[in-house]
Amino acid sequence: LAMSVRHGNGQAVWFDGRVGPRYDRIRALAVAPGGRHYAYIAQKGERSVVVRDGCESPAYDEALAWSLNYSPGGRRLTYLAHRNLRFFAVIDGHEGRGYDVLVSEKVQFSPNGWRCAYAARRDGMWYMVIDGHESPAYDGLGLPVFSPDSEHVAYRARRGDVVFAVVDGQECDPYLDLHSVSFSPDTQRLAYAARVGDKWTLVRNGTRSGQYQYIAPDSLSYSSDGLHCAFAAKISGRWHPVADDEVGPAYDAVEQTAINSEGRLAYVAREGGRAVAVIGGARSREYADIAGLRYSPDGSRHAYRASLSIPPEQPTQQMVIDGEAGPVCEWVRPAVFSPDGRHVAYLARVNGRTQLIVDGEKRLTFTWVPPTDPAFDDEGNLFYVGARFCGIQRVMVAQ
Repeated sequence: LAMSVRHGNGQAVWFDGRVGPRYDRIRALAVAPGGRHYAYIAQKGERSVVVRDGCESPAYDEALAWSLNYSPGGRRLTYLAHRNLRFFAVIDGHEGRGYDVLVSEKVQFSPNGWRCAYAARRDGMWYMVIDGHESPAYDGLGLPVFSPDSEHVAYRARRGDVVFAVVDGQECDPYLDLHSVSFSPDTQRLAYAARVGDKWTLVRNGTRSGQYQYIAPDSLSYSSDGLHCAFAAKISGRWHPVADDEVGPAYDAVEQTAINSEGRLAYVAREGGRAVAVIGGARSREYADIAGLRYSPDGSRHAYRASLSIPPEQPTQQMVIDGEAGPVCEWVRPAVFSPDGRHVAYLARVNGRTQLIVDGEKRLTFTWVPPTDPAFDDEGNLFYVGARFCGIQRVMVAQ
C-alpha cells in the first residue's frame, strides 16, 4: 500500500511502512494489482523521473501523469513521456520510438498482460504500434482492442475517405464510417457498427445485419458465451433495443444494454426525462437515472444503480439487485458478482462513511476509499483496499 506524504519541503512516497527519498513533488502514484509493486512520477526541478519499486528512471522533460499503467497481474509497467519535443512509450523501462503525438492516454495491455499497443503520429501519418511493431501508415486511427484470450487485436483505421477495421494486421471491408469495434467474450466473433450510404448496419465476422438510422456508440453487448448480442439503434427518430436482430419497443433513448446466455435482454430506457430498467420485458419503477446495468457471469442475476434524485437536488442512490431495491444512500458504486453469481458486493456512502455491502449486509466501514471497486477471485473471495480507522488496509472477505 502506498501514498504520497510530506517530506521536509517536498514530498515522498510511503510504501508498506517505509518512506522513500524526497522529491519536489509526487505527480502520480500507482500500485500494481496484488499490492507487491509500486511506481510513481516525481518532479526534480524542471524534469520528471519515474520511480519503480525504489529504482529511478532517466530524467524526462515530462512523464505524463495519467499514463502510468500496470498490466493485469502487475508484472509490467508502462507510461508515456517526452524529451526534446518527441513523445514515446516506455515499456518495462525500455523507451520506444519517438513520435510527434501519442493518441492513447496510456498503453493498452491485453487481458493476460503480455501484449501491448498504442497509436502514434509521425510526419502527419498515424501508426498502430503493437508489441513494438509499427502498422502501415494511416490517415487516422482509433484505439486498439484486444480479444479476451489476448490472441487478437483490432482497431478502426482511416485512409482517405474510407474507414475500415483492421484485425491482426488485415484490413476488412471499407465503409463510410464505423465505431464500437469489439470482440465477443469467447473471442470467436468481432463486431462493429458501420455506415453504408445513409444507413448504419451491424457487422459481425464480416456479415452485415439490419439497417438503422444510427447505432449508438458503445451500446453493443454480448452474452457470456458470445452467442447473443444486443445494442441500441435509432429508427425513424426513436431509439430501440435490438437483440439478435429483433427490434424492441421505441423510446426517447436507450442508454445501456445487456444480454445473458439464454438471450434474455436487459436495457435502460428513457421516456420524458425519466429512466426505467427493462429486464426480460419487465419494467422497473421510474428513476431520475440508472447506470451500471449488468448480469452476473452465469447470467442468472442482474444489478444496476438507481438515482432517486440528481443535482441540483441532493443526490441519492440505491442498488437494485434482482429487482429488489436496497437502502437509500448518498451514492453507490457498481455491483460486482462472484464468478458463480451467488454473491454480490458494492460500495455505498451512508452518513458520510463508505460501507462495503456484501449480499445485502454491511461488512466493513472505510474512512477513505480509492476510485476502484471490490473484486472477487476465482474462489469467490472478495478483496478490497481502503482506509479504515487504523490506517490503509487490504481486506479479504471470505465467502
